[in-house]
Amino acid sequence: MDFKTAPEIIKAMKEKVSLGAFGYEWPQADYFNAVADWYEIEHGYRPQTNWMIFTTGVVPAISSIVRRVSHIGDNVLVQEPVYNIFYNSILNNGRHALSSNLVFDGEHYSIDWTDLEEKLADPLTTLMIFCNPHNPIGKVWTKAEVQKIAQLCQKHHVVLLSDEIHSDLVGKGQGYTPAFSIEAKSNVISLVSPSKTFNVAALHAAYEEGHDWLKKLKQQLNENFDYISQFIQENVPEVKVVSGDATYLM
Repeated sequence: MDFKTAPEIIKAMKEKVSLGAFGYEWPQADYFNAVADWYEIEHGYRPQTNWMIFTTGVVPAISSIVRRVSHIGDNVLVQEPVYNIFYNSILNNGRHALSSNLVFDGEHYSIDWTDLEEKLADPLTTLMIFCNPHNPIGKVWTKAEVQKIAQLCQKHHVVLLSDEIHSDLVGKGQGYTPAFSIEAKSNVISLVSPSKTFNVAALHAAYEEGHDWLKKLKQQLNENFDYISQFIQENVPEVKVVSGDATYLM
C-alpha cells in the first residue's frame, strides 16, 4: 500500500530506536490483548487470547500450516482468481493445488457450491486456503457464506485456513465476518495481521492505536476508487472495473 503509516506507529518506533536495545523479545499478554481489543472494537467479536500464536508473517504461517496439517501429495484447495503466493506455499511443499474457481457473471463473482463440495469431498483434499475478504476481487463474504464454507470443510474433514489480512480494509457495504467468530470454528485457523492495514509489512506492529487513522484511510480509498472508476469508464471504455468492497487493490 502506498499510504504513509499512522503517526502513532512512527512515534512508537522512534521511542524504540531511542532505547537502543534490540535483543531477543517475545510477545507478552499485552500484545495478545491488543489484538483481541482491536477485533472487538473494529469487528464486533473478541477472540480469546489463548487461541493466538505469534508468527513472523502470514505467508510463512501459511507454509508452516500446509506442512503441519496436510501431507505430501494432498490437495490444498483454493478459489481462483486468488493471491498467487498461495501457490508457492502449496507447490513448494509437495502438495497439489486444487481450485474451485469462482464464477464470474460479467458483474460479480460467486461460489460454485456444488463444485466446491465435490472437491472438498475428495479424500486427498485435507486443507482449504480461504481468502476473507478475497484478494484480488475485493469481495467481502457474508456471514452465511463463511459459515457454509466452514460447515462444508467440517463435514468433509478439511481444515479451513482463512487469510484475513485485508479484513480491516472494508470500505463499503457490509462488514467482514471473522472466520474465528462463527459457530463451525473448531476446524478453522485464521491469519490476521496489521501489515496491510497500516502499511507495515516490514515490521511487527501493534493494534493499540490507529482506529481514527484507519477511518480516514478507508474514506480516502473510497474516493480514490470512485475517481479511477469514473476515469476508466470515460477514457478507457475497453477496460471494465469489477468493483469490490475491500482492500486497497483494484
